[in-house]
Amino acid sequence: MDDDLDALMSDEGVETVTCRFVEGETVEWYHHRKWKPVTVLSINNLIFDQDIKKTKSESFVRYGFDFFVKVKASRKTYNVLQDSKLLAYTNTNIQKGGRYYARMRDMMRQEPARVKELRARRERQNLAAVRALDKGLHRVNPNRDTLALRAHFSQFVKDTTMNSQNIKSSGVKARDGAKRKK
Repeated sequence: MDDDLDALMSDEGVETVTCRFVEGETVEWYHHRKWKPVTVLSINNLIFDQDIKKTKSESFVRYGFDFFVKVKASRKTYNVLQDSKLLAYTNTNIQKGGRYYARMRDMMRQEPARVKELRARRERQNLAAVRALDKGLHRVNPNRDTLALRAHFSQFVKDTTMNSQNIKSSGVKARDGAKRKK
């Protein structure tokens, strides 16, 4: 009996709780069929009796712990599952010319300097990962356009829509003996 209790109370194998976002960051939140900018108030909140926003496709971990992110919209605060599909990085779904673009830009201007630096570093790392994949693929087959593979890979590195700003065609190199256009 005591051995079972000791095993349950042991911290062996416990992993650190991590979150995609940091406090003070402006992120995108899918609410009422629209992506809107919100500010992250706190992360790694253990669920007890809080009301958590989730979709039908999402569920809480059974016999385990779940964590939520507290976000603030224009006037209200909401609790959203930490790994929720309702939350996305900034500039993922709200694009220039969209309804909430100006508000998102204003909110980003008010972010602390450390949050701005963290976002810039994260974007550099994501682009570096996609470029590394491109370089590796060109070593295997230098004449192949890697656009489709890079676009697919980028969805895992950063949940973003593909556009001309983040992924450009590498082009197909002319084969030996083929005439090149000038």
